[in-house]
Amino acid sequence: MRSFLNIVFCFLLSAAALFLFSCNKDDGVSNGGQQTELSFAKIFTVQSGAAKFEVYSASGSGMIYGYNDIGFKVFINGNEMNSGAVRFKPMMYHSIGGPGHSSPVSPEYLYSSEYNLFKGYACFTMISDSSAMWFADYVYNDLYAVDSAFFTVTVVSGKQLAYWDDLNHGGTYCLTLIKPLTVSAGANEFKCILHRTNDDINFAEIDSASMIIKTYFEQSGEVSQNNINPAWKGGGIYTGSVNLTKTGRWHVLDTIYHNNSRITKNSPPDFVFTVQ
Repeated sequence: MRSFLNIVFCFLLSAAALFLFSCNKDDGVSNGGQQTELSFAKIFTVQSGAAKFEVYSASGSGMIYGYNDIGFKVFINGNEMNSGAVRFKPMMYHSIGGPGHSSPVSPEYLYSSEYNLFKGYACFTMISDSSAMWFADYVYNDLYAVDSAFFTVTVVSGKQLAYWDDLNHGGTYCLTLIKPLTVSAGANEFKCILHRTNDDINFAEIDSASMIIKTYFEQSGEVSQNNINPAWKGGGIYTGSVNLTKTGRWHVLDTIYHNNSRITKNSPPDFVFTVQ
């Protein structure tokens, strides 16, 4: 990553920038036309020299706060690549100065023949505004790169993320909700991904943690039964179920243990849902 001053300078001199940014929401990618849970659309393109990266999302019309299912198409000298790996490294810089920070992303994005994309995720912890800007490096096979390309992150309803310091052992944890974004009365799949960082730049997926969830109805404090604690499925992802028995506002608390130690505070991460 360049220094913040160099990045801002290049951003202001956009005519000399090393990237091409464009939006195109008409190009969609799914698994060969079959019905699928994920449907990707191209949200922008970045390019420098021989390398072009098309960025796709199944989560929205752009990068958004919280969890994003994303993928990349890579073109080298106009030829589309379908092997190897992509690395995506976002960094946010603030106009008031100070060190930049990143967000949890896939360690690498591997090619999926099902979607014809280098597929993975990004969990953005902050939105863009007039004083905070996101840039990213895009690297293919450690040979071709687009450096420090500007992009924006917006907020949408339903996206939820918890961020807290581990006061006992140091470091910071990030718990990002994947599902549900909207809920209905009854059982709802509860899926999240857990990361840890020591520097707010490099984030590691936390595997083999134990999670205990508790739901309660905001109006009365009623606790629902028949919830299923999230179990580790690999890649920092945990899946369970929450039973929201009536219409109104529900809280889902997630107490987490890792390496025989409780890593959440006395007030654990609290996700809030409204059953219509």
